Amino acid sequence: MRVPRYAWSLCKIAAKESTRYAINGINFYVKKGKGYAVVTDGRRVAEFSWPIDEDEVFAVATLPREACIAARALKSDVELTSRDGRLVISVGDEVAHTVSTAASDGKFPNVNEVIPKYQDDDANTIGVDPILLAELLMAVDTLSPELVKLVVPNDPKKPILIQARGDSGSATAVLMPVKLDR
Repeated sequence: MRVPRYAWSLCKIAAKESTRYAINGINFYVKKGKGYAVVTDGRRVAEFSWPIDEDEVFAVATLPREACIAARALKSDVELTSRDGRLVISVGDEVAHTVSTAASDGKFPNVNEVIPKYQDDDANTIGVDPILLAELLMAVDTLSPELVKLVVPNDPKKPILIQARGDSGSATAVLMPVKLDR
């Protein structure tokens, strides 16, 4: 299965501790003409999908975190294949760019049971610039790492309020929404 290079950014979310081996990597699978990469560390979950050839077949496999980090270093779309009971990551036919690892043991959680399926009346939808949001959250976390609260207004045109309080002080930030194309 072809895996686009952006999918490897999920490595950042994969559990680092070996006590959670079943979720200590990225889970790959194919469904209805799409490739999927899913990751969780027990507190957050993310899923990427991308189009693939309709006739492509790939068994469900969880690639360990260390192998995901090695694949990310290739900075390229890669092929993920299964050979002789092992998962192989390669770029083209060049052996120099191949990482091979045994598949993780354990059962990966069903992401479809975890990711909420909100309806329009269940939640507010506000567009944000992901880089600006990440930078603000990191800055607020640096100032007050104990807890960060997001206040999302009912009006999608109003800014999001980010607040943090802790023993070391408090922080407040505002993020302006961006227009969403629906």
